[in-house]
Amino acid sequence: MSATYENKPLACLLVETWRKLSPSRKRNYIYLIPLILAGSVAEMISISAVLPFIGAITAPEMVFSNSLARPIIEHLEISTPEELIAPMTVMFVSAIILTGAIRLLLLYSITRLSYATGTDISVDIYQRTLFQPYETHVQRNSSEIINAISTKSNIFISNTIYPVLSITSSAFILVAILIVLIATDPIISLGLLSSFSLLYYLIIFFSKRKLKNNSTVIAKYSTYLIKQLQEGLGGVRDVILDGAQKAYIDNYHMSDTRLRTAEGSNLVLSQSPRFLLETFGISLIAIVAYTMNFSGENIGTVIPTLTVMALGAQRLMPSAQQIYFGWSNLVGGRQSLIDVLTLLDQQLPESSADSHRITFDRSIRLSGVSYKYGESDDYVLKNVDFTLRKGECVGVIGKSGCGKSTFLDILMGLLEPTEGSLFVDDIEITRENARAWYKCIAHVPQSIFLTDDTIANNIAFGAETDDRDEQKIVHAARLSNLDATISSWPDQYETVVGERGVRLSGGQRQRIGLARAFYKHSKLLVLDEATSSLDEKTEREMLDLINAEQTGNSRIMVAHRLRTLESCDYIIEIENGTIARTHDYNDLIRDIDKAQ
Repeated sequence: MSATYENKPLACLLVETWRKLSPSRKRNYIYLIPLILAGSVAEMISISAVLPFIGAITAPEMVFSNSLARPIIEHLEISTPEELIAPMTVMFVSAIILTGAIRLLLLYSITRLSYATGTDISVDIYQRTLFQPYETHVQRNSSEIINAISTKSNIFISNTIYPVLSITSSAFILVAILIVLIATDPIISLGLLSSFSLLYYLIIFFSKRKLKNNSTVIAKYSTYLIKQLQEGLGGVRDVILDGAQKAYIDNYHMSDTRLRTAEGSNLVLSQSPRFLLETFGISLIAIVAYTMNFSGENIGTVIPTLTVMALGAQRLMPSAQQIYFGWSNLVGGRQSLIDVLTLLDQQLPESSADSHRITFDRSIRLSGVSYKYGESDDYVLKNVDFTLRKGECVGVIGKSGCGKSTFLDILMGLLEPTEGSLFVDDIEITRENARAWYKCIAHVPQSIFLTDDTIANNIAFGAETDDRDEQKIVHAARLSNLDATISSWPDQYETVVGERGVRLSGGQRQRIGLARAFYKHSKLLVLDEATSSLDEKTEREMLDLINAEQTGNSRIMVAHRLRTLESCDYIIEIENGTIARTHDYNDLIRDIDKAQ
């Protein structure tokens, strides 16, 4: 899935991520730069303010006589060294408050922008995935997509966007602090910088491989975890009947253990340097203080310098740790980033259904159609020619696995023929105009898909609540013999059906599927074992309603019970991927009776 990005360095992946962002979101990131610079300047001011503040407390005479302080002293009309303490304190506290406020604002801005970007990415993946051809969905596992949209988009926030912003902000602050420290005492500052850099280099060298391996484990088992949940809960009836709970629990436990072990390992690797560096930094400051104490310098000079170094180191270490923490998260989330970028590469259709017009006024025609799934050598359909004229009703029969479902999917434009073409009124159906063709079709499968929503919204499936036509909903329910049942319920059409319609009987679910087709009132009705869960009497009533409602429109009906196809103009029999025979209903029944 991610071969395109697998061997690219992390920097290239980040550049590709930037390209995926919308222009407005890119502007948000550019607008953040002045705030980052302001934070860096405020950091410089707060640390620089330590010198005059400590100097005013420990040696006010020295500050009073300093030529750099004269403009301030004269402006404030200070006449004695002791009067310096109050204004220096106010200046220092003001600088600290300003720095804290800017840092808080920066944290808020970075966090908000990171999560807003995560929303953009998650929605974009979902949109691009839903617009992929049906064949693409058939060939991939839905748990992989669900994981990318839900879990990996969160990993994308915490392990890509936030770390990049955090690294950028911390890098500017770190440079600002170093400038102040080097200006205060170049030798000690460069010594601190060299020591910290060497330690972080060694930590990065020894942790990089482990972080990269963990990123692969996290990407793999976060998907596998959702797969176990989907299968276990989605097929809970069979799981209970077959006593398969332990197998699913064991697989879930294994996946969750490996996932959380890798996540915990990454957390330790990203956080542990802070404790090492704090210990090392404090020890180093103590050694410097001890050395300066015996250097023969005036204590009034030593203390302010030492204070600046201590405060600078105290501010330096969190910034350095933020940079390392961000880097470790980037490496630890690399594989998830690759998966996200791959899904963002999915192409959206270039035109909408409204830009094409397909009306189905004359015929639907399959010309020399063959089809095989993926790279398989076996053709499911072989050189099929078929024509359905407007207003005809055609039955489809054949043994399981003969190609009936594939035949219907190609006829509806869901699958693109491997060879040959589908024509509607002599217009070839392609990916570019397929959505316009879908608007002409109502499909009722054997297993009806219902959302955990109201009866009304399930009948008017795909329509916004404000746009649905209540009269059409009731009319569609009446046509499917469901109105009386719905009206007897307390909430009537606002009754919630439950997940996959679990609160309804099989027959009621099937009727909602039919009502949905009636609501759409399309020119082609495809019934794929649509009445199989109904008893024969109810099925007969339903078919009579369908025949009356679809007068002038076309129908394709797949059924195992031949009596379901009595109203068909003719019946095609699919065998080994070809249309082997065409039958008249009465002749077919007569031949079967003779054979028995």
